[in-house]
Amino acid sequence: MPKVKHPLNILPASAETHTQDTPPAAEPPATYTTTLRPAQIAPSRTNPRKTFNAAALAELAASLQQNGQVQAALVRPLPASRLQDTFEDRQPGDPLPEYELVVGERRWRAARSVGMPLRVEVRALTDLEVLRIQIIENLHREDVHPMEEAEGYDQLLHHSAEGISIEQLAAEIGKSRAYVYARMKLTALCKEARDAFYGGAFDASVALLIARLGHADLQVKAVEDIAKQAKALGMPASYRSIRDVLAKRYHLALADAYFNPADATLCPTAGACTTCPKRTGNEPELFADVEAKDTCTDPDCFGRKRTLAVAQTIAQARSKGQRVIEGEEAAGLCNKYTGYLQGHTPINDHACQDPDGIEYTYADLLLKQGKKAPKPALFINPHKPDSLPTEAITDAEADMLLARYATKPGTPPKNETPAAARQRQQQADQAAAHLQRQVDKQTEEELIAAIATKVDQPRTHQDLILMVVAMCAQDFDDAIAAACGVGLEAVDDMQDAADCEGACIDAMQAMTGPQLAATAMRVALYTQQQYIASNTALHLAARSHGIDPDTIRLQVEARLAKQANDAAGAADADPDGDSGETTLVNVRAGCALHG
Repeated sequence: MPKVKHPLNILPASAETHTQDTPPAAEPPATYTTTLRPAQIAPSRTNPRKTFNAAALAELAASLQQNGQVQAALVRPLPASRLQDTFEDRQPGDPLPEYELVVGERRWRAARSVGMPLRVEVRALTDLEVLRIQIIENLHREDVHPMEEAEGYDQLLHHSAEGISIEQLAAEIGKSRAYVYARMKLTALCKEARDAFYGGAFDASVALLIARLGHADLQVKAVEDIAKQAKALGMPASYRSIRDVLAKRYHLALADAYFNPADATLCPTAGACTTCPKRTGNEPELFADVEAKDTCTDPDCFGRKRTLAVAQTIAQARSKGQRVIEGEEAAGLCNKYTGYLQGHTPINDHACQDPDGIEYTYADLLLKQGKKAPKPALFINPHKPDSLPTEAITDAEADMLLARYATKPGTPPKNETPAAARQRQQQADQAAAHLQRQVDKQTEEELIAAIATKVDQPRTHQDLILMVVAMCAQDFDDAIAAACGVGLEAVDDMQDAADCEGACIDAMQAMTGPQLAATAMRVALYTQQQYIASNTALHLAARSHGIDPDTIRLQVEARLAKQANDAAGAADADPDGDSGETTLVNVRAGCALHG
């Protein structure tokens, strides 16, 4: 039987290259093949593979008995450092092990289970050589778990006496540095995340997203979010969907921070964000999929810094004698829903534009007035106490500043050229449009706040129309139009979604109350199917009508299973055709919105 060649040529050049834990050189052949009883062999403490399928081991044991051993296992003479633990761990009646297993633990376990001897190749190997062989050997097996692979790399890089670099490891396994970094990052998973990973709740690409969050509490929350998402969908969510959800909840733009990211003194235990490894730009190989490089991936730390920055701002304001409006007084002035300050103007709001096109905020006008300028107060939003405080003056003070410094409409500067006049008029038009947008926005905010006080009253016809329009999220299409009773011919003649929305509103205006309620329900069901992640409300609504969601699910599972079986049969009968192709997309394509 020819010897099995190992992919790495790592035999020591001489006895002097052996490490301290290599067995004393009694100079048998450097490599030889023999047969040993499994009890003569101690399993390796560094084998990356930690999980073994019992059924697969039973099949392997039966194969060994029937067909014999095809490939020899690899062992080395037992290092002196292992004598004590092998003495303590051996079974009663077993001899003291003389060899340590390097590669082939599944064969060793299978042979031990049926009392068969094991054919082995014996080599004199150092600890580092053993780790290298184990990593390479396991990497070439399809069933090795990525977590075991990561732990093996970690041992090889950080927990062996000799050690190697990431560059050397990447070259030896034929992978990129980014691949090794990504696998190594999996070792940052907390126990709960590792258990979920081993349990098949997500794959390695999703596990890396979780590992990059760093803090164990955040990882646990992320695992829970992923489980909820899978439950809501009835199947595991896609990588892209999970990535987007985690990014939305756990990735924060440092450019929008309420504090200076370069300030290392704000939170000394965390240091500056600019040098933190949890900033995406500082770990480009781990966050290659994140376009924004100035992003924080630790919301807890970000939140602590934000709270400290707010407290610091308040303390500085008080030390300068600035008025701070907070608590009940602030609650009476600050709209809970919009954040709009009643009777006050934030000093960073746009104030006016001069004839040369230069924009001015109210803060700029306060600087112009100098020492006689009114003193802005510091508002602390009582509904969001960790949001950035706002400096504001009264509306009367803002009007006074505009009256004094804003250029009067239509007043041309001296010696104005025709080109400058056109530019001035254009700027005036832009200013008027800007003002109109502000009026529209503020009017809408105040209107929403006013209507919100009526939510406990009986619903009106117009309330139901508003809810239908809100559910559509400005995404009116043919199905929504059909639900509202607008014919497709009319939709074809429309220019855009705004026309479709107007036609739908007109149609709903003419409906009776029950008709409008039925339409709202159809649209709610449609938007549930298209856009909503959670189906809790859908299940509650179904049960209110005597419909059992669990029964529906069982019926769907049975129907899809039959379709899949029928498709498989058709594919067997027509292996080159596509008549058996049935997917969830095909099934969902049959779900139409019925009026």
